[in-house]
Amino acid sequence: MRNKERGGTGDVVDALGDPAAPGGPLRVVHVGGAGLSLPRWVHATRPGSPQVVLEPDTALTELVRRELPLPRGHRIRVRAQTGEEGVPQLKDGSADLVLVVVGVRPNTSLLTAAGAATGAGGAVVPPGDPPARRAARGGE
Repeated sequence: MRNKERGGTGDVVDALGDPAAPGGPLRVVHVGGAGLSLPRWVHATRPGSPQVVLEPDTALTELVRRELPLPRGHRIRVRAQTGEEGVPQLKDGSADLVLVVVGVRPNTSLLTAAGAATGAGGAVVPPGDPPARRAARGGE
């Protein structure tokens, strides 16, 4: 069901459930999304969630990982594949949720409204990471 007030981002929030409510890890596949904002959000709201990101743009993935390193203890794996290549390789029942975010500029309004800083490609800046904060401010 589409949440018209929030648009596409609302769909993701609806699919993952209320982040304030208790919930266990989910097995999530992201088709697209090398900015890694949604995988970081899933990691923050559903700790321990194993995630696979199918993203063929290795240059973007490398930039994001260099400028905004993934948090400790993450279970995010990025495969340099398109959705067409990667989805058929998934085992039946291996994912609780598949998010298709191909060619979408991330809507970071929910993140910034909650006080999160964002950096390259809209990726979340981890709290307590001064280099990432500098990158989010344009390198100041």
